[in-house]
Parts: sequence; C-alpha cells; structure tokens
Amino acid sequence: MTLEKIIEKCRESRIIQERCRDDSYFEFVVLFRDLEEWNSIFTQFFGPPCKAAGREPEKESLDLTRNFGSLRPEQILYKKELEKSVFIAIVWMWKDGIHMTVKITLFDK
Repeated sequence: MTLEKIIEKCRESRIIQERCRDDSYFEFVVLFRDLEEWNSIFTQFFGPPCKAAGREPEKESLDLTRNFGSLRPEQILYKKELEKSVFIAIVWMWKDGIHMTVKITLFDK
C-alpha cells in the first residue's frame, strides 16, 4: 500500500478541494452526503475504523492524531500498520453539516 494508490482511489470520487499534498500527507475536502462512499473506500485500504464517529477517542487514537489536530468524538479514524510505518486517515465533519475534511498521512513507527 502506498499513499499514491490511496490518492488515486480518492481522486476517482468527488473531491471538492485539495488543500495539501506532499510525499507523506494528503488533505482534502469532500461532502458529508458522500460519507458512506468514503467509508467504503477507506475500509478497503485500512480495514474498519479504529475510532468510529460518536465514540470518545482512546489515548492511542489521541496520540496518533496529536500532530494532525487531534481527534474529537464525532470524527472517524482509520489506521493501517505496516512493517516500519503507520497510515492513518482522519475524517473531520464540519459544523455546517455539509462538508468534511479528510487527512491521510504516513509516518514512521
């Protein structure tokens, strides 16, 4: 699994705005109405969410996301551990109920 493959798959769906992209990080905005589609895409790459919406984040999830804005109960976290690195995807629902920000990153263990 590579970040490039995840980005390719994401770009097949509706991205409203690409905010940031480098070798280990991709951030973009999508519509909340497409949440099920995005959950399906992320489940293909990461497996089921390790922190679902509506649950309080555990310490491990907070530690993983600290450098990316941390994690609130309404947000979703996906995680995939590789041999030497970790992929995470954070889905942030906006207060407007229309948009979501997605942050995908790869970092060393």
